[in-house]
Formats: sequence, structure tokens, C-alpha cells
Amino acid sequence: KVGGVEEPSWSLKLTGRILEEDGKDSVVGGVSKMESFLYPKFSAFFKKITVYLDQGFYPDNHVMVWDSARSSVQQDGFEVKRKGDKEFTAVI
Repeated sequence: KVGGVEEPSWSLKLTGRILEEDGKDSVVGGVSKMESFLYPKFSAFFKKITVYLDQGFYPDNHVMVWDSARSSVQQDGFEVKRKGDKEFTAVI
């Protein structure tokens, strides 16, 4: 907080799910109709995910890397959180 006011912030969430073969969405009301233990989690489909932020806004931490070789636990998704309220392009 600065002067009793919270600093603006944002988050970028990367998530995914398996769609049924007929192309219909398998989520109803935010709950998956498919048994989650039958399917791999989102991170199982990637070896590495790299997110590049604008170095001008985030000079010390503008590159985030998730590497499957360094993580034995599969994830449902990924989230990047940062302070700020400026618009910029992120590369995933």
C-alpha cells in the first residue's frame, strides 16, 4: 500500500482443458463433467513455458520460465502476478 491506497496490479492466467471429441465444452457452471483423474493436467502438454513481459516496465523480472524438467508435479495452469496498470504486449 502507498499512502493507504493499494497499488494497482494484474494477473495473467494460462489454463486449458481437454474438449470432448464432439467439440462440446466439458465444463458446466465452472465444473468439469469429465473425471479429472482420467486426463493429464495442463502442464503435461508442455516441456517449457516462457512468458516475456515488457522489460521497460519490469527490468528485473521480465522473463518467467516454467520447465517440466524442474517440476515433478503437474499443474492445472499457471499464473503471473505483477504490480502495475500500464498496457503492454506479453509474449508466451
